[in-house]
Amino acid sequence: MTGYDELERYKWEEDEVAGQELIDFCMARSTVLLYYANGMNIVRLALKDESDPDWYKPFVEAQLAAEEGRIREKLELPSLFPNTTDSLVYGTFFEHVMAGEKNPFYHWSKTWPDRYLSGRGPDPLNIAPN
Repeated sequence: MTGYDELERYKWEEDEVAGQELIDFCMARSTVLLYYANGMNIVRLALKDESDPDWYKPFVEAQLAAEEGRIREKLELPSLFPNTTDSLVYGTFFEHVMAGEKNPFYHWSKTWPDRYLSGRGPDPLNIAPN
């Protein structure tokens, strides 16, 4: 079930939910999902799946960007990306992980050298910290 599906179901189950309640629901779900992701990371490190730079943080960033893009599209909200296909580009990071590549961040960055993740690549949105 995707984040959008969970949000849609929550809105259906709760008769008149809006505003802060929706924000609280999304924040709670993101906390739970990050907990699961951190568990995956602990197991990954215990299995000595390490690379330099480590691919976990950029992976989480890419998945958040991809999912937010999908949810915004389904909710008919404006995209935060300059190009409509950008969320799909960030979603491809998952394919590199599932392919079992030793450093999926390297392979994703090589495929998309014009994209930004974890301080690497150009920053077209001007979101990088100074």
